[in-house]
Amino acid sequence: MVNAINNNATIILQNATSVADMTVKVAQADALATMSAAKNSGLLMLYDALNMTRGDQKARLDYVQSLLNNRATSLHVGYQTRFLASQE
Repeated sequence: MVNAINNNATIILQNATSVADMTVKVAQADALATMSAAKNSGLLMLYDALNMTRGDQKARLDYVQSLLNNRATSLHVGYQTRFLASQE
């Protein structure tokens, strides 16, 4: 009788663990799908706002974004100005 109760408890525990693991995996997959859809939608809005229609333009932006998302990368943007004076 005690063995039967212990066996039942073990089976119930294993089933509960399996259901919990599956619930976590499904939630992670749903979250990833939601994030991917939001990223795609956001990129489309960004491309539209910047009037990017060519694939090479989009690829450059994607490359810069991947650099910005990489913690090991430090991105600095600068420019130089030149003032030309006319001599009369």
